[in-house]
Amino acid sequence: MKHMTREEAVNRRVLQRARTLAIIGASSSPERHSHTVTAYLKTAGYDVIPIRPDGADVAGLRSCASLTDVAGPVARWRHRHDIRE
Repeated sequence: MKHMTREEAVNRRVLQRARTLAIIGASSSPERHSHTVTAYLKTAGYDVIPIRPDGADVAGLRSCASLTDVAGPVARWRHRHDIRE
């Protein structure tokens, strides 16, 4: 049995508590992983907000151009590898 790392445990808690997720850089192309993730989260019952500067729909969802265009508060979480010093 594999035990979760601290980072995996944090990721799991974020996804268990959140009901609305913004996917930054979600692709409108079904061949891209970000499109597949967006579609999966939608079918799993999450409220998903794709973030795309061009405003293209993703997996049947209307996107926002940026996080500032999302109505209401947005909790921000990033993978530590994505944060530039």
